[in-house]
Amino acid sequence: MAVEKDVYVLPRNPTEAERLHAQHEHYTRSFGGLLVHPSIDLQEYRSILDCCTGTGAWLRDARVASHAGATFDACDQSLEQYEQNNPVADQVYVQDITKPFPADLHGKYDLVHQRLLTAGIRRDQWPTAIANVAQTLKPGGKLTLTELNLELIRGAGNGTSEHLEWKNELTRAWWKKANLVHNCADHIPDFMREAGLTDVQAIRLRVPYGAACLLIGMPEVSVDSSIRLYGGVSPALKRQWVESGTGTAEEYDAKQAAHEEFLKSEGMWMDVNMVVGTKPL
Repeated sequence: MAVEKDVYVLPRNPTEAERLHAQHEHYTRSFGGLLVHPSIDLQEYRSILDCCTGTGAWLRDARVASHAGATFDACDQSLEQYEQNNPVADQVYVQDITKPFPADLHGKYDLVHQRLLTAGIRRDQWPTAIANVAQTLKPGGKLTLTELNLELIRGAGNGTSEHLEWKNELTRAWWKKANLVHNCADHIPDFMREAGLTDVQAIRLRVPYGAACLLIGMPEVSVDSSIRLYGGVSPALKRQWVESGTGTAEEYDAKQAAHEEFLKSEGMWMDVNMVVGTKPL
């Protein structure tokens, strides 16, 4: 099918796929193993769609946690990152969620999962995109979305830090230029209601990076591994820094090094909303 110009601002390549796998593992540990909104029992659902599946990492874990007879489909605008040599979905297809799904998929699923699209959906597209996805639900079916705020929060939880604020300023400017939603977690419940979903419920979670990992009992190795994980988006941010004329590559590298030292000593958090809504009967 024909799609409009892709607005996704991060790369699609093997390195990014590895980062997404690591991100999934880190998020799952941060959420205490939670894969969907806690009101959802995966064992109760028989037809599930992992929408915008990326590498398929969530799908693999969800299949293990779900009923043995459940069917799993997966879709994304691009399947470049989906591990086609190790398939875990029963059906995989290309779909741009800013466009309506084919009629034969309407009302097919009991549960649809989607997450982390703050880098790929414009502000004006969100309600329509959610409504398109909701078309695939059976009446009474559930849509669970997980989205994050890009605003970095100091590990101690109080005050600001120059080592975080320079990164916040860079992502704010980039997301504004691309008409993306910087603090997407804050807006998702309203987007879901605007799309026609009912009984919308949200829980706020936090993902730690650097020394903040130790505050929730993660092992020492998580300090460095989480810093590397967040640093995986640094090349894209560096290009934006240089191309926008904000500063030189050398200046970015110096700030990034200071940022990582700050994370080792104090750490930071990112807020996440896990939201569920119901398709009306």
